[in-house]
Amino acid sequence: MKLSLHILITTILFLLIGTSYGFYFYLQKNNEHIAKSSLLTNQEVRENDIAIDISQDVQSDMKMILASLNGLAYSKYLQEGQLAGNNTRILVQNTFDQINSTVDSLFLLDREGIIKSNIVPKGENELIGTNLSKVADWVGKTIISKKPFFLGAYLSTDKKYRIGVTTPIINLQTKELIGVAGVLVPTNRFFSHYGNIHNITSEYLVAFDNNGTMLANPKTQFIGKSAFGTEIQQFFYHDPIYNRVIKNAIILGRLDEGVYNIPSGQYLITTNPIKFDGKTIYVIGVITPINQLYSNINYAMGSLNKEITLLILFITIILITLIVLLLRWQKDVKKEVKSRTNELQKVNQKLEVLNKELISNEKAIKDFIFMLSHELRTPLMPIKIYTNLLLRPNYVGSINSKTEKALKSILRNITFLENIVNDVLDIYRLGLNKFEIYKVYVDVSDLIKQVKDDFISIIENDNKNIDLKIDFKISDIESKIYCDPQRIKQVLGNLIKNSIDFVPVNGGIITIRVERYTWKEGNNQSDKMLFTVEDNGTGIPYEKISELFNKFYQINTSITRKLGGTGLGLVICKGIIESHGGRIWIESNYNKGASIKFTLPLINKDDLTG
Repeated sequence: MKLSLHILITTILFLLIGTSYGFYFYLQKNNEHIAKSSLLTNQEVRENDIAIDISQDVQSDMKMILASLNGLAYSKYLQEGQLAGNNTRILVQNTFDQINSTVDSLFLLDREGIIKSNIVPKGENELIGTNLSKVADWVGKTIISKKPFFLGAYLSTDKKYRIGVTTPIINLQTKELIGVAGVLVPTNRFFSHYGNIHNITSEYLVAFDNNGTMLANPKTQFIGKSAFGTEIQQFFYHDPIYNRVIKNAIILGRLDEGVYNIPSGQYLITTNPIKFDGKTIYVIGVITPINQLYSNINYAMGSLNKEITLLILFITIILITLIVLLLRWQKDVKKEVKSRTNELQKVNQKLEVLNKELISNEKAIKDFIFMLSHELRTPLMPIKIYTNLLLRPNYVGSINSKTEKALKSILRNITFLENIVNDVLDIYRLGLNKFEIYKVYVDVSDLIKQVKDDFISIIENDNKNIDLKIDFKISDIESKIYCDPQRIKQVLGNLIKNSIDFVPVNGGIITIRVERYTWKEGNNQSDKMLFTVEDNGTGIPYEKISELFNKFYQINTSITRKLGGTGLGLVICKGIIESHGGRIWIESNYNKGASIKFTLPLINKDDLTG
């Protein structure tokens, strides 16, 4: 009778424990579902904001290109009908130089559509004399309508897809059509400015023209093909949500989002139109893999499930060997499970409240930062464009030296304000751990050549009154690094600009060294690429070195020759380098110059996964 009672009590005990843990796992699963739903909702809001912000940026850039073309069309020589010749060639080159970071082709056509002046990508042949209206219907549309035209996907002779902008050249007095000015923009280079278009394992961008033709996509085989064509539809299994979101942006011209399913997984897509004069010209899409979005939650829940499984196994062994003691502990175990469950619910409630507060605060800060940057950029862009136009002798006639000096001062201050806006945005993203890094394999020699070309131009144009030498020394030109080249160029640019501020006016020397470096830490060592920017300037006091990587800190001593700056440059540099897994530090001998060094890991491409 006693044995039967013990068996009955043990059975009841196991049932109680099993029920308690089953309830615990049910609550855990339910909490996981709530957390994922909340995360997806937050991502939908975030994607909406990103799609709107990118659309506004693209719209601003396209308007800037159109403004540059209009400035060219209203210039003296083109108004006189001079679509070719040395003077026109110089004017066209000057306009191209203002926008060549975005476009790679610029052309002038007469009223028949025949190319009179042409700037083409390096290695391509100029097409002077070609009747472009016979091979491109968009040229004829511009000639007939006498209005600007935004070109969709266009396959150029070099087999690359481009978009474009054309504007009519109209005589301001007679209102007669003189010709057409236009540019072509490589889609891959253009849309890569606004986000990731290469890696489909994380949040990435896609783009379409107003016919639904793909302009940008990590799957490059889709570029130039219709989103509603057979190949792309088969890939997406004719998913109705995917088609609805794209059609609403293209046809209805409104923001839309949704989650679509294909065999490779679930994806959240948000689309938003880019409009000009109320008409949709392009569409931006932001896509996030749901698995990547939930990866942290899945990892945390998986680890917790393993821990709970081990705990149950241990308790079961104890129950088998100590049945009598467990009969006494049964009530305590049930109470403990209930207490832990209540604690988990309370913690989840607190986390939910904190999460809502964080989202609200982050949105308020983000809205303010992006509103500020947008409001600053909006007036700065036309000021910059028209100031550049005023500096051209053929635009308003000759100007005196005082006027030229004033206009150049305006340009320098506009650039200074643009740098402040970019620094504030970078610091904001660093603070939220949302600093975006897009890594590719880069030849060190190519990277340094780009930096060298940029700063030789800056020194020749902005620092004519100082005797400054910049020396580049690369000891290992065959090395490749896995990095975001734009961000590393930003770091080198900040460090070189800092050195320019502190070297002597006469005899200033800045040396940039790149060499292989073995980093030792304890018994471990690894190969790194070491970058050094050193100068023969005034140096940095030893006691101030540790403060230089703090926000808004500037050395304020009698040796400082230049005022201004945000004090954010080195903070941003530190964030970029550490995001690459590197380290940055300063070496200085006061009154004998400064040396700033940073390392980047050398990574074997074959060792990378994903």
